Amino acid sequence: MMLDSHIACKTDDGRELILQNVDYNLSIDNLMATCTIIQNYRNPYDTNIEAVYTFPLDSDAVLLEIEIEINGRRLKGKITEKSAAEEKYEEAVEQGDRAIMVEKSSEGIYTVNIANILPKENISVRLSFTQLLEWRGEQVRFALPTVIAQKYGNPAALNLDDLTDPETSLFAENRFNFNLQIKGVLKESQISVPSHHITIQKEDLSTNVTIDPDTNFMNRDIVFIFQTEKAPQRRSFGLIGRDFRGYAAIASFYPTFEDNFETKPKSVTFVIDCSGSMYGISIDRAKIALSKALDLLKERDSFNIVAFGSSSISLFDGDVLATQEHIDIAKAMIKTLDADMGGTEMANALNRVYRRHATNPSENSYLFLITDGEIYDHERVIQNARKSHLSHFVVGI
Repeated sequence: MMLDSHIACKTDDGRELILQNVDYNLSIDNLMATCTIIQNYRNPYDTNIEAVYTFPLDSDAVLLEIEIEINGRRLKGKITEKSAAEEKYEEAVEQGDRAIMVEKSSEGIYTVNIANILPKENISVRLSFTQLLEWRGEQVRFALPTVIAQKYGNPAALNLDDLTDPETSLFAENRFNFNLQIKGVLKESQISVPSHHITIQKEDLSTNVTIDPDTNFMNRDIVFIFQTEKAPQRRSFGLIGRDFRGYAAIASFYPTFEDNFETKPKSVTFVIDCSGSMYGISIDRAKIALSKALDLLKERDSFNIVAFGSSSISLFDGDVLATQEHIDIAKAMIKTLDADMGGTEMANALNRVYRRHATNPSENSYLFLITDGEIYDHERVIQNARKSHLSHFVVGI
């Protein structure tokens, strides 16, 4: 069972506008991705409405422009200080004028307010963003979110209220159209999309990708993996150029390290999410990842496993050496895990690890977290992680 919050436009009293269709037009030129998303809605009601629209972007994406088209008239957004923008928007609402306001609710979550939409009117929401991709060995990975997954906790932690917090639906079947044009270093790469079925068409100057209609549901991220035989030669560089206000700059650093260093024994605490949101394939993948991670330990390393949901449990009373006996005990425990431990109280589980580490600190201690990350209060988790002085590694499911 998969629970996903579908992207939707709601009125100020909670009713939904009808989503007609969604278009994704994406271009990747070398390592720069630029995307335009067009969502078309209709006001099916017999009264004027104010609509609220919440949508996701990758946390590394930069929103370039948002535009609303109503009956051929286009309204384009302009960056303004938040309190001034809210005041101007409320004045427009009271006077019956057209107005839009875009707010960044939290990292990767944006909310659009659209005032005074007339009965039976059609609305086109067009937003553009750009994102700089990066190499991981011989691969480049790019994920385009289409939904905001159901989260655990209080929406106020992400500055969301009853209107801007997306609702979860098992029955939403929103579809989309998708076109991708690839130029530059990734044009000749091997392209795989584990999330969807695709069609690839190669031309002289570009490679074009479309998503097949049988998998074009807006219920998961669109994930692209570009694989090359050999990554381009790495080098540090800097670029600078004028923009409309002054200058924009980008810098990339490629440090080199000696590979003859001695590996010291390490202490690893594996923390696995067994909350209800991990039901089904998510918990299965998490258990596979944890088992494979155990196989990478050496006998002089030490480890422990913490499973959490509403509460947390620890496999051992403390860290144990990664002997074959202990590895076998751990793998037997992993087989019994399921997504049946309730809510996602991630902060409490991690704080348990931090307290134990504080009583027996080690410079070679690491925390390995496996989770879907679907919580509202992630800022508190990040702040606590920084204070812990532990090195964190996260596997996102």
